[in-house]
Amino acid sequence: MTIEIILRPSGAPTMANVLGQLDAIAAEMADIRRTETTQKESLTMSDNKAEVLELMKEWGYLLRDRPHPASPGYAELLVALRPEPTGVHFDPKTLQLVLHDEELQIARRTTLSLDPLTREMLRPGRVCPGLVVIGDHLGKRVEFFTFGGTLDVVEGEEERGEVVVCVVRSPVPLLRMTELPEEEAVAGRLGAEIEALMGELRARWGTDDEEYCRRLTQSDPFDFYVSSLHSLLERYDDHPVLQQEDPALYHLLLDEKQWLERKGRWPKGPVTLEGLLAPE
Repeated sequence: MTIEIILRPSGAPTMANVLGQLDAIAAEMADIRRTETTQKESLTMSDNKAEVLELMKEWGYLLRDRPHPASPGYAELLVALRPEPTGVHFDPKTLQLVLHDEELQIARRTTLSLDPLTREMLRPGRVCPGLVVIGDHLGKRVEFFTFGGTLDVVEGEEERGEVVVCVVRSPVPLLRMTELPEEEAVAGRLGAEIEALMGELRARWGTDDEEYCRRLTQSDPFDFYVSSLHSLLERYDDHPVLQQEDPALYHLLLDEKQWLERKGRWPKGPVTLEGLLAPE
């Protein structure tokens, strides 16, 4: 992209003119980046359709791609919905998550499945912070926690018949809450702590919590993640005894903050979850 500053007839641009043109250029470049990102995501999803279907042939659900090697969570959760169970692995029947209702502009807990009554809900959308629950044909559940992201839907056919793969993506860790290997147990506790804190903040709205649900739709996943870490770290600093009760979780919080600081991504004045979600 060529950047050109138009000079005044006298040949000497004023500082105001130069700054104004630079602001316009910055806005234009931001628009271009957003457009390129959207196009790239659409292209990636289209190109990866066959790969996603092939990958999920032998899986009911799959977590993959950590944001960094020591991250407590994953960047993607793939869930394969099939009309009938395979009997060879966990067979998802439903996927429950909090989605942005674009018509009402609120966050709404939604259940996705191949049931004809809910089939029309299987479409791309924006995922809001909260629990993600997969239920199987036997009533068993596995749970995750997301700070927000996107939902894509890939439809295809297998030898057994139809399959619909729901792909939940997030720029920040998606936490496993159940079916945890020992080394990931602390990630589950992190998700539980944040879920509990969100519950406390929602309770402050009483029965009229529509504004709370609206604020969830307005939250950026990265900002929500930073606010969650910051809120829990403040709690640990205010009550040092908590550091002794769960040192692994405390060190996880510190490690994530320090990693973001090294990357230059930790803000100078982070907002707490209370600042994002509580009544004013």
